[in-house]
Amino acid sequence: MCKFFSAIVDDEGKVYWKNGISSHLEIETACKLRDNGHYAKVELVPINDFMNVDKWLFNIDESIKPTWWDGAFESNVRQVLKDWMKSGKQYIWSGGMDLSSLTTLPAGVKFPTEVSGGLDLSSLTTLPAGVKFPEKSGWLDLSSLTTLPAGVKFPEKSGWLDLRSLTTLPAGVILPKGSNVPKLTEKP
Repeated sequence: MCKFFSAIVDDEGKVYWKNGISSHLEIETACKLRDNGHYAKVELVPINDFMNVDKWLFNIDESIKPTWWDGAFESNVRQVLKDWMKSGKQYIWSGGMDLSSLTTLPAGVKFPTEVSGGLDLSSLTTLPAGVKFPEKSGWLDLSSLTTLPAGVKFPEKSGWLDLRSLTTLPAGVILPKGSNVPKLTEKP
């Protein structure tokens, strides 16, 4: 499964990626690349600090690292992602977005407008105020959350929402149909 953030780097250090495409095969097709041994599939995965790309885990998604790989190419991938994040453009994610390694999120974090698969945030125990979830997602796993901030809004178009550890529900919070939640007491 391709992870956020997926890209392809050629043997000259050029980074290929497309908004809305998570699959390396689909990136190859969209960018008209042919696998001739002159590029590598790569991923950047956020670990704990969503906004600090320099702390994200870098992975060459190949069975064998190409002999031409220059470690400096990693910084090219990080810079492409930083530039996109600074642009303020919304990201559309096709496929599942596995962010299960994150234990915290920064205040005001914004996710892609659409995640066609699921958004896995299963290690979070709290949410910051102002979090903005995708408008549409296949599913949303927040199974370790015990509380919600007031005013949180969940996607109206979501396959399912897992809030199994939630103990109270702030007044006015509307849960999508099909949400996995225990019987809750609404907080006034």
